[in-house]
Amino acid sequence: GQIAIGLYDALAPDQPRQSVIAANNPGTGTIRDHALHIGQINIEPPAGEVPNQMAVRFGDNITLVGYTFSQRRLRPGDTLTVTLYWQARGAVGKEYTAFVHLLDANGEILAQTDRPPAGYPTSDWRPGECIQDTFVVPLPAGAQSTAVRTGFYDPATLQPLAEPFVLPLEP
Repeated sequence: GQIAIGLYDALAPDQPRQSVIAANNPGTGTIRDHALHIGQINIEPPAGEVPNQMAVRFGDNITLVGYTFSQRRLRPGDTLTVTLYWQARGAVGKEYTAFVHLLDANGEILAQTDRPPAGYPTSDWRPGECIQDTFVVPLPAGAQSTAVRTGFYDPATLQPLAEPFVLPLEP
């Protein structure tokens, strides 16, 4: 995540933010979108609190270490909230897109969400860091999902980082 510091007039909050004027010295932050970006914070789940622990590797440096579902049985029109816990085993060095697919009994995609994991580029992940990543995926009316598939791909080439992993739902 990031913390952005911007300026605004407290007596006129509906007015646009004021530009920040500062020396942009290396290591002190950057000015972007009328805000001075001075650093990054990382919020990690406390050790031992990752639910449904597992160790599924995606490439050399990303591991799925746990997950939760808002529910295990979906009815047509339901929305599933999937929280995945990723851990960087080493420097990822590249930006990947994470995905969650809801699948039918034949493995066909019924619904999907693809985006940078937790809005946090994988190229910025630190070795050992655990990232909590929540997806909200609506199931179309009239559809019955039996599984959740997740993984990563390179957004420039659409090549998968590794074989996707499938987690079953209750029928």
